[in-house]
Amino acid sequence: MSEFPALKDALVRAAARRRRRRRTVGAAVPAFAIAAAAFVFAFASSTPPEQERVASPLSQRFSVFARPQTDADRALPERLARAGTGGTIDLALTRRVADGAYVLATREGSVCIVMPERGNQIKVSCGPVARAAAGDAPVMTGTAKQTVRLVADGTRDVIVAYGDGSRSEVPVRDNVIVVRDPDNVRVVSWTDAAGVRHVARRASRSNLLLLLDDCRRPIEPLPADGVAQATREALLNVDRIYPSAKRARVIGTQLAPPRSCPGSDPADTVAVRLRLDTRDIVVLMGSIEGKLTPYRLKVEG
Repeated sequence: MSEFPALKDALVRAAARRRRRRRTVGAAVPAFAIAAAAFVFAFASSTPPEQERVASPLSQRFSVFARPQTDADRALPERLARAGTGGTIDLALTRRVADGAYVLATREGSVCIVMPERGNQIKVSCGPVARAAAGDAPVMTGTAKQTVRLVADGTRDVIVAYGDGSRSEVPVRDNVIVVRDPDNVRVVSWTDAAGVRHVARRASRSNLLLLLDDCRRPIEPLPADGVAQATREALLNVDRIYPSAKRARVIGTQLAPPRSCPGSDPADTVAVRLRLDTRDIVVLMGSIEGKLTPYRLKVEG
């Protein structure tokens, strides 16, 4: 019987240890839960607000409206804010894009360019967002010093052709093409995100530019990326190859079309088929003096 007091003491000590462990675990659980909650909050808060917002159809087509508005963007002169846009200007969607020019949007679903002219004159051009993005409703305006044209995201290869025959490439910034000295410009052309070439002319020209297939100008072997170069150059030269075209896109390419020059290697030529506004044309492209150049044209339809 002397064993029972010792057993009783052992059981009491074991129960006390279990109670201490439960208190320790019970105190640790709220602390862990608080720490986990803090981690989740910190992780959720790390996502920038810009990423949480769903992009609007406007900013999906014209990323200039997706960037944060700066003080210069907000400083829309009052007289420009009163311009006749045909709607109510959304003051959160004004962006300064060039010298004195702004692009802006209206609450009714249009996108506009406004810019001051001499005196109190204001130049305004507007169009529905979807049609402006597709190029069906050109949004552009200008002064004697510059013209500004709105273009959608993905626009590339902007070429300005001048009256003296020179050509230069200009960048696209803030979804606009800015062309200086517009009186000397004859053609502005560009390729959109879908690969369609757009051609805007200042004055009418002849319907067809004759390409001379001069056998004294030998066609050199194509480079490794000759087809890609020929495709791009054919689009870039649409305004010279077929001056009346307003749009063009590549619908096919073919190697080794026939050439009439004696001793020529047909494998050194790329035939680029272009679909214009109302007809198809085939442009033969060859490497002449190291550059893919159009040398013969076939009009279809």
